[in-house]
Amino acid sequence: MINGKRQSSRKNRTSFKRMVTGLLLALCLLPTCFAKEADSNLSHHLDERLTGQGFIVMADRRIFAVMAFLNAAGYNDEAPGRQMHPVRIKVRKMLEHNLQNSQTKLAKWKKYYQQKPVPIYAYQDFALSMSPEYPFYSQQADNKLGYPRMAPILKDLPQVLNDFWSTAELDKVWKEVKPEYLAELRK
Repeated sequence: MINGKRQSSRKNRTSFKRMVTGLLLALCLLPTCFAKEADSNLSHHLDERLTGQGFIVMADRRIFAVMAFLNAAGYNDEAPGRQMHPVRIKVRKMLEHNLQNSQTKLAKWKKYYQQKPVPIYAYQDFALSMSPEYPFYSQQADNKLGYPRMAPILKDLPQVLNDFWSTAELDKVWKEVKPEYLAELRK
């Protein structure tokens, strides 16, 4: 029974860690850190990054796009005892407004999300392998991804995100919430 309790305890810690990670990323406030030599993965928008000694912290449009998509498609998870961050609520309301005349596409995107047996962190990993600017395209081999077995499942994600970006007017949403993201970077 002791081994069963240890396994259960480890499972709970792992589950809790995943929930906390999901929360941070779901809020779309977790900046993405890159090594300086990864310039091909960096946005050309210098105002969206802070540079320190040996690192760059970005408000990453790919993470923003994938998390906005997942939120619109039905991702509602929060860490136990936590409430949605005000910025996440604001983005969700803006998306709801922007997609009110696109219910057919929204239904299609919800089905896409429901049919993908992929954890949220795999979506994020795949998003970071794409070009840093809209329109998104894959620019990394599947075997170089952190979760390469997820790549075939998400192979159409760039096209889905491009359609979502334009339909949901994410460029306008991003401009509206970018100051709040940048404030988080400065913290």
